[in-house]
Amino acid sequence: MVKVGEVAPDFETTTESGEKFRLSAMRGKRLMLYFYPKDDTPGCTAEACSIRDSYAAFKSNNALVFGVSGGQVSSHKGFKAKYSLPFPLLMDEEYRIAKLYGVYGPKKLYGKDYMGIERTTFLINQQGKVEGIFGGPEGAEKVDTKEHAQQVIKFWGFKLQEIVDMLAIGDKAPDFQTTTDSGESFRLSDKRGKKIVLYFYPADDTPGCTAEACSIRDSYDTFLQKGVDVYGISGGSRESHERFKQKHRLNFPLLMDEDHAIAKLFRVYKPTKILGKELLGVQRVTFLIDGEGKIEGIYGGSEGLDKVKTREHADQILNFWGLKL
Repeated sequence: MVKVGEVAPDFETTTESGEKFRLSAMRGKRLMLYFYPKDDTPGCTAEACSIRDSYAAFKSNNALVFGVSGGQVSSHKGFKAKYSLPFPLLMDEEYRIAKLYGVYGPKKLYGKDYMGIERTTFLINQQGKVEGIFGGPEGAEKVDTKEHAQQVIKFWGFKLQEIVDMLAIGDKAPDFQTTTDSGESFRLSDKRGKKIVLYFYPADDTPGCTAEACSIRDSYDTFLQKGVDVYGISGGSRESHERFKQKHRLNFPLLMDEDHAIAKLFRVYKPTKILGKELLGVQRVTFLIDGEGKIEGIYGGSEGLDKVKTREHADQILNFWGLKL
């Protein structure tokens, strides 16, 4: 197996989206190269979601993340879409790269012997040398799938980047351009002359976000009758947004913000603690924007008139604007 201090073996492959990848082309940046046994299995899902939930810490410290496994393109694509993974998955169907790094070998599961990938992460410095390993016989410690991002962040000494000072009532809503879940172009300034509900939510198809979306769905006709446009916005992939919308029959658009650029623009992307673990993520915040593009109401966050009541959020907004039928 490759050891700490050695130059990481160079290789070429493609990502799940078909883009060419060569390790030596990544020189000048820190690199997390993590080998995982199989797409969409419990441990590999926990590991990938741990990295996803702290991905901004890697980006803000100019560190790249790549997962490597033996799955097919369709398997990698499905895994990435299902869990809204923001980093590439590298193709290694014949385990050529895993063998090159010495992490492919005999394993045992439920008393059965088989060949497979040993869960191992290589941390590669800007000069292309391995400076840390998790998992395998050379690892500093075994991979903790649910906390793996925190293991790496701690090793590299990264700090979570906080955006302070949220937008306030009376501020002009920052303009931005993106697409909807159906692929239509969207620009906030094009909506001048109408009242806009722009609500940021943490993640598709989670209990609180589902309750909030369904509250708006059930009152959406009232919003339309009163000339109000409603848009949900989160960091999920288009496939994730589409599934969420279809599953709960949502009748309003969901806006794309996979890199959280819009959440950062509105200053609602911040560190939060979940079960004692500090993560960066989208805060549940709703901005009510008037016809001139100014923020006239906020729910949630440090500047909110009230916290977002997920099951009654549509009523909160309608009552604020006096739009109840």
